[in-house]
Amino acid sequence: MTRKFEQSLRLAGQAWRWDRLGSVSVRTARAVALCLLGGALCAPGHAFARSTKRACPRAGVRVLAIDTHAEIYELPEPPGNGPSKRLGGIYGCAFANGRRSFLASLPEESAHEFFLVPAETIAGVVGAISISSANEAYGSDSVLVTNLATGRRLTRIRTNGEPATYKEEPTGRVDSMVVMPDGTVAWMVTTGPGFGSYRLLVHEGGQSRTLASGPSLAPKSLALAGDTLYWTEGGHADSATIH
Repeated sequence: MTRKFEQSLRLAGQAWRWDRLGSVSVRTARAVALCLLGGALCAPGHAFARSTKRACPRAGVRVLAIDTHAEIYELPEPPGNGPSKRLGGIYGCAFANGRRSFLASLPEESAHEFFLVPAETIAGVVGAISISSANEAYGSDSVLVTNLATGRRLTRIRTNGEPATYKEEPTGRVDSMVVMPDGTVAWMVTTGPGFGSYRLLVHEGGQSRTLASGPSLAPKSLALAGDTLYWTEGGHADSATIH
């Protein structure tokens, strides 16, 4: 057995151990050994080489949120022959199939209206964004949850937990947000008279509920570990299990 072959097997064994920790697949481990031996698997155009490429757009995008399975990004509007009312759009893409899912349009900025995406997050192939917009006629604050692998919209809800409508009153801008692979989403929103208070809401199984509220909530403290939410209120840590 040559030294080079022994080294290849040793590296393949290391890759297999990494797979036990969820980092590298067994197929990748085998390919590592064959590639180190100069096999055809490493040649450009081979099926394995193509499978390791992400099919999602890369040129000109600004990534907003990314996970091991998907990403959310901003894509500017391409220049055209006539004037455009859009600056671009917010999209999501699942790496496995390269599907591009349209999430939101970015209209042209003006002195009479605004459009913001203040928060975005991903868990697996499920992505969530918050949208705040307003013009002289109406305002809107909402949370949208989408399966980026299929493009299916899972949830569209106002930031106060009420069902979303086309035209509505502002309900507060999202300060922080987390999502789970099953589409459950939680967010911290600025609310109250003069927007001097905060609410923590969770939406699961088609229902929304408030977990905490008040001016002492730390709006950027929301975090998720497993099925437990963590946040800070009045300088003290708090938590709740949401499943």
